[in-house]
Amino acid sequence: MSARDAAKIPKRIESIKFGLMDPNEIRKMSSVEIKTADTYKDDGHAYKQGLMDPKMGVIDPGIRCETCGNKHEECPSHFGHIALELPIMHIGFTNLIKTSLKSTCNTCSKVLLHSSAETHPLDPEKSEQDFYRDRVNDIIIKHGVGSREFKTIIKDIEKECSSKKRTICMHCGSEQGKILLDKPSTFKEKKADKGEHKLNARDIREWLERIPDEHLIFLGMDKDSSRPEWTIMKVLPVPPITVRPSITLDSGDRSEDDLTHKLVDVLRINQRLSGEPRRRRTPVDRRGPVGASAVSLHHLLRQPDQWDSSCQTSLGTSTQDPGPAPQGQGGQVPQQPLGQASQFLRSHGNQPRPKPRHQRGRSAREDREGADGPNQGDQPQQGAATTDGSAWSGRASGRQLHHARRPLQGSNH
Repeated sequence: MSARDAAKIPKRIESIKFGLMDPNEIRKMSSVEIKTADTYKDDGHAYKQGLMDPKMGVIDPGIRCETCGNKHEECPSHFGHIALELPIMHIGFTNLIKTSLKSTCNTCSKVLLHSSAETHPLDPEKSEQDFYRDRVNDIIIKHGVGSREFKTIIKDIEKECSSKKRTICMHCGSEQGKILLDKPSTFKEKKADKGEHKLNARDIREWLERIPDEHLIFLGMDKDSSRPEWTIMKVLPVPPITVRPSITLDSGDRSEDDLTHKLVDVLRINQRLSGEPRRRRTPVDRRGPVGASAVSLHHLLRQPDQWDSSCQTSLGTSTQDPGPAPQGQGGQVPQQPLGQASQFLRSHGNQPRPKPRHQRGRSAREDREGADGPNQGDQPQQGAATTDGSAWSGRASGRQLHHARRPLQGSNH
């Protein structure tokens, strides 16, 4: 049976169970890993591994899903995922994280209840852990997991484990601190002799990973379906496109859903942490300073200081001064490290300039006559230097005159 036909088979829901999701399960159910914060290209097609990748479903008519092969009427839509560079604390499970930290040891991560015999309040042959384990199981059978009695017994275990008589772990003998929560999600451990110590998400995850499965019942968790370290996310599920569809405005532009905007923020921060560039390389960046033909040279020469800093930042160029450069029109050279763009332009600034377009068809005789001919009145010769250090051209256009504002070779200016 093909994937297209399997997606059309109706499913009967037997039961629904809420809990924490395994990161491996998130990766398994995901159809694509989202890596770029871009949505659509200029031609209207979605980016691959973007937030609107067709593998997560389709919303436009006539387009088939790249995962199941169905159109938008029959495609059930599919999840994606984002691999986070750093673990992130789930804000919805802050109370569960607090209970786990206050009830377990900071070194061996075992629950702070006695496991040896003769610690049971009623039966000397059993331990303190057996006493609370029997009480929790009895409440689950009689009242259920979501009952008030279940929350009360878990709270009683937390108070017993975080009491003053539990400052030393009975399993490994390490000193225990007091767990403090600065809302919304900042945890600290305060010890009598060492002060407060902030716990980041990575430290908390390593702490929770060491908790044995048989001690999860004291935290109110089912060992067969969830783990406490899953509250610290390393993989973020991305909802399908049908959950956050984009709309087309009257102007033809697309407007994205609020969920998509938030996911864009997550991806940009994730790229910043991984060291990847936040934007795609532009053609100017790929060419480097030598390929600056698309940018007018006169603009670079008039604003060399701005291009020095931009070239050093985007191109990673050297900041060593190559030596003295020719002085500009004002006679001053910027006293700062030069970028590759300014180095190239200033080293090639005195090359002979080509003839203007209107003079390229003239013969050698006309050039000689124009060069040897007498000046008319006080008007300077064509191509001669004026008193302000610029070149004058009687027949040149305004743009050519603008390009000619440069000291000539051999001038004293």
